[in-house]
Amino acid sequence: MAETLFYLFKEARPRQWIKNLAVFTTVLFTGQLFNPVSMEISIRAFITFCFLSSATYYLNDLVDFQKDQLHPYKKKRPIASGKISFPLAISILIILVILGLILAKSINNSFFVVSITYLLLQVGYSFVLKNITVLDIITIAVGYILRIYAGEFATGYHISI
Repeated sequence: MAETLFYLFKEARPRQWIKNLAVFTTVLFTGQLFNPVSMEISIRAFITFCFLSSATYYLNDLVDFQKDQLHPYKKKRPIASGKISFPLAISILIILVILGLILAKSINNSFFVVSITYLLLQVGYSFVLKNITVLDIITIAVGYILRIYAGEFATGYHISI
């Protein structure tokens, strides 16, 4: 059981969660970093994006299962290596999406819409966009921008360009 939990956590790619720190950009650059209400909302937004981004890592690895098995590094990932079964991976993916969207909705409707937009962009990336070179790069960049806007929508503060 502990081994399965370890591989489930590893598949969630927690070291990639650093990208989600972009939601804190708003409180950092608007001087609200020490505002407890803004920080609490930003932390919830960060957790939301950790759930959603981890769900997309699960999805991407499910979609790329056969290709990843042939890759020297990716074949060691939990899904490609068989450490996590397809049904379990799909179940965790669904749970992560549901938790992420429930948390997003609890923040506010605008944040919820940005969260869904991010999720849809990543689904598009997993199935199509990553195979088109220019769109691959643009999609990754837009993912970061959406995280920044998510921080704005979550807190209600705006960063001046």
